[in-house]
Amino acid sequence: MSSASSVRLDSYLYTRESFAEARQLLRDDGILVLYFYSVHPWIAERLGHLLRETFPDDPLLTNGRSFFISGPGLGPLEARVRRDPAFRDTARAFAPTTPEGRLLPTDDWPFLYLKRRTIPLPYLGMMAELVVLTLLVVRRAYGGYLRLRYHFFFLGAAFLLMETAGVTTLALLFGTTWWVNTLVFSNVLVMILAVLLGGVILVALATFVVLSITRPLIRVRRCLDAMATGNLAFAAWLRDDLARIDRF
Repeated sequence: MSSASSVRLDSYLYTRESFAEARQLLRDDGILVLYFYSVHPWIAERLGHLLRETFPDDPLLTNGRSFFISGPGLGPLEARVRRDPAFRDTARAFAPTTPEGRLLPTDDWPFLYLKRRTIPLPYLGMMAELVVLTLLVVRRAYGGYLRLRYHFFFLGAAFLLMETAGVTTLALLFGTTWWVNTLVFSNVLVMILAVLLGGVILVALATFVVLSITRPLIRVRRCLDAMATGNLAFAAWLRDDLARIDRF
């Protein structure tokens, strides 16, 4: 993950999958020390639950709710930590007390700071404000509400979702806003150009196929027309010739 990323590192570092990868990097007697100061107890308890789920022994919690010691080698080390004057008064076993602490972040839901699996009210309020302001601006600019064209609406919604997914994904790799925007919008423009070129090529191919099929038919029709025209001319000549014979 880029250090220049505007996406919170916590979102993907404090997840089940991230802790499992950290476990694979430790030896059989390895220790993992996690320092994380949290004002809310349920955030610290989520970290404790992640450590408890990842390692065989319950984590050791010191210095209030900010210092975790865990790992496969915690057993022999725990007694030494409890005897150490720096940790003796604060060291205790992890004991959760809040139900929100059991909601563990994953790579599919990497939101350590959300208390519940819901959209926060500030986000909903902001989206509602944008909808109201948009309707007011449209009404003021056009003197009324325009009829909604659903195909354009869903095209715009799909573009917005695709752009958002591209920005959030590439921000984890490149971090800087300019690079991310350049790559995302270049990708979108290239896809649009490819669709247009593909449409032109398909139209040209369809035209070629239609002409290839219709040209022989047109030639046959012309031959039939010529034969019909020749027959009519022969019939007219024969009629005139018979008329001359009758006069004699």
